[in-house]
Amino acid sequence: MLNEMNTIKPWVFDRDVACDFNEIANKNIPDYERVIAQCVQIISKMGIENPHIIDVGCATGNTLRQLYNAGFTRLTGVDSSQDMLNTINLPVAQLILSKNFPRHQGRYDAVLANWTLHFIEDRKTYLTAIAESLSANGVLILTEKTQSSKIMQALYREFKRANGLTDEEIRIKEQQLAGVLTPYPVDWYLRLLPQLGFVQIEIINARYGFVSFLAQKSY
Repeated sequence: MLNEMNTIKPWVFDRDVACDFNEIANKNIPDYERVIAQCVQIISKMGIENPHIIDVGCATGNTLRQLYNAGFTRLTGVDSSQDMLNTINLPVAQLILSKNFPRHQGRYDAVLANWTLHFIEDRKTYLTAIAESLSANGVLILTEKTQSSKIMQALYREFKRANGLTDEEIRIKEQQLAGVLTPYPVDWYLRLLPQLGFVQIEIINARYGFVSFLAQKSY
């Protein structure tokens, strides 16, 4: 088993993943499309005309496209994988290749960071940069895989089996993500976000350990 684990390469967002990303996301991420739809709905309720929106870990641009289809045009996407960015064909969106949050783009009215920060080692610094770059009435929508119980982990594996993944595929994926994706407890986010200046924090979606937070700079 040890030799086998040594031959399994860590998870990388390369060209192969980019080509199949939408299928991979839907099979592995609970409520993937639902959370994206929630983002569009929430931004639509902000009362800001054509808000400046950035999608952190924009991947292949699924969220950016849905925002554009809803009428939003001040769109920025940032990702650390050029292979992912290469798949996006959306002329209105500014795409940035970076492992850091792009502060230099000015104030953002909405920051979406879904299924991304759990891959970042210095999460507090990244979230601090986001908070400091938001406008006075800005919102952060953050979705993370969090630390969960053995019961919840078992339910998550059942979710993936129901989506057509085999036990072997599930096992390999877990080994690939070991040391690459690091879940934090839900409480870690609930303690940190107020320290960063967010005054209203709500959990808007939660399933099988994946938790979506809505954090607002003002009520």
